Amino acid sequence: MGKQDLLAIDIGTDVIKVFSGIIDTNGVLSITGNGVVPTDGFSKGAITDPDMLIRSLKLAVECVTVDDDTIQAYLGIGGMGLESHGAVGHISLNSLETITACDLDRVCHAAVLTSVPEELEVLHVLPRVFRVDGQVFVTPPIGQNGKQLEAEVLIVTVPKSTINGFVRDIKTAGLEITGVVSNAVVLGQVLAKDLQTRSNLILDIGAGTTDIVVYDDGQIVKVYSLPFGGAYITSDIMQGVGIDFNHAEAIKRYYAKLDKSLHGHEVILDCNDNGTTDKNIPYDFLYNIIESRVEEIVLLVFESLKPILAEVNIEKIHITGGCSAMNSFVDCLEKIGGLPVTQVVPSTLPTEYSNPVNTACYGIMCYAKSRQTSVETISTGAWNSLLTKVKHFFKPTHLSNSPE
Repeated sequence: MGKQDLLAIDIGTDVIKVFSGIIDTNGVLSITGNGVVPTDGFSKGAITDPDMLIRSLKLAVECVTVDDDTIQAYLGIGGMGLESHGAVGHISLNSLETITACDLDRVCHAAVLTSVPEELEVLHVLPRVFRVDGQVFVTPPIGQNGKQLEAEVLIVTVPKSTINGFVRDIKTAGLEITGVVSNAVVLGQVLAKDLQTRSNLILDIGAGTTDIVVYDDGQIVKVYSLPFGGAYITSDIMQGVGIDFNHAEAIKRYYAKLDKSLHGHEVILDCNDNGTTDKNIPYDFLYNIIESRVEEIVLLVFESLKPILAEVNIEKIHITGGCSAMNSFVDCLEKIGGLPVTQVVPSTLPTEYSNPVNTACYGIMCYAKSRQTSVETISTGAWNSLLTKVKHFFKPTHLSNSPE
């Protein structure tokens, strides 16, 4: 295989982040650059102004690349009505022949056809288990014989009305999108090798959305996004202190570095910025604003998880994303969830980019690499080139992306 240039684009409420990378002739991925641009036209997982959002996206891409028709660009999304659901597909087999990749294609296709309405776009099809005449296989049963093939899959979708027009507009603006992926899925996959337990909850807490990934027995069983994140905290500081959003964001990050033992000791913080002289704020005042909002966000997360936690015995919580740097989230998650919590960054992320804010974008890049080179195992939830023909079943008319 020759060298392949890749782009990973992570659209967030606060910033659009882009990684450029290259796969060399030995199949090794290297990150060659990154770009970060403030996001306009996107808030809480929803497109508010497509033109402004595309303008921001183009600026971010221009930070890392020049025009090149050979670049494979992958777009990662959170929010936007993204959902996941389990489905089962069944097909009959010719008992005189062994099971092939085409048979696995057909059974996954059957699961999609019977469970996905026309108005939804399929982003990922993640196989969980196969059955051949009732016998369970956790790896693809290619080469087996049987009369009936069944597949349990997790299907990740987004409304066509949300994504297809947006991708079309991006193409019109001069950037061809090779694939669209769920940030929750790809960050779950890239973190899989770093999970020490079999059943895990991963939270990617960003500015405007919280992406949630649930692992059970080493497999992704649920992914979804909630329309809130750290920007809620920033907005409360902005209103409580009487400052602009950027100043409030700086104060939030300053607070995150302080020791909570300051609470109750009448400490006054100098929170002045350029143009202000009267923002000497009691630590306890910020504590009350920030800790109450963090608790509200965590309670909402666990409220959304109630049906899942009734079925999955989570052993550990992992947090990543920009807000994972706030110890307040770690403390509150441990208090309310009653489980150990750790901040996590992909162990394979190069040192110069090793920061939780880069987890999703790196996940997109690794997903892009997997589409170009090797096959991942079913246990990671990936559904790659083993089933190459699956893209012909699910390929949208104006998206070159295909589900896994």
